[in-house]
Amino acid sequence: MEQNSKLLEFAGRMEGAFGKQSIIELKDISNDAIRLAALKSSHLLSEVSLIAYSLHKLLTKVHIAESGKWDALRAEIGKDLGNALAMIGKNDLKGFEKALHGVIGGIAAVDSELGNYVQGTYDKARIKQASRAYSFGISLSRAAELTGADKKELLQYIGATKMHDEEAIKFGIGERLKELKRALGK
Repeated sequence: MEQNSKLLEFAGRMEGAFGKQSIIELKDISNDAIRLAALKSSHLLSEVSLIAYSLHKLLTKVHIAESGKWDALRAEIGKDLGNALAMIGKNDLKGFEKALHGVIGGIAAVDSELGNYVQGTYDKARIKQASRAYSFGISLSRAAELTGADKKELLQYIGATKMHDEEAIKFGIGERLKELKRALGK
């Protein structure tokens, strides 16, 4: 039930941020969601993170925003976000996931019709957010599994970053144990 309340919170924040076209807020939602997804090992929170990151990236592309097709595509994505929010509000996880897939389809449509690159925005989000999840201390395999990223591409991306030079925020065993005890009500 706690997961559903977090999904509801993130879905509401994401719908509002996308409606306002708040690039910074979408990026924050993406980062917050992947952090919690890594901690809780939640595929649905990971999906929310990937979608928020993808929407953030789409809104930063001038050629997309200035396209005559963008308004219709944006409205369709907004409708699917509203459906996702309604489904999780009813505690309908299957409906929520189906609505999220509608959003992902909308992102793919934008890439197909307006994108300049062969690799889609959502696929790039998988790699980016998997690397972020990895930086929180989960294994490379688990990060790839959580986001659906290709392990080889993820390893190449991580190797090309300066992530190893930074002091990463990690969920150590102590924090994981504390979260587990809290989740179990102990």
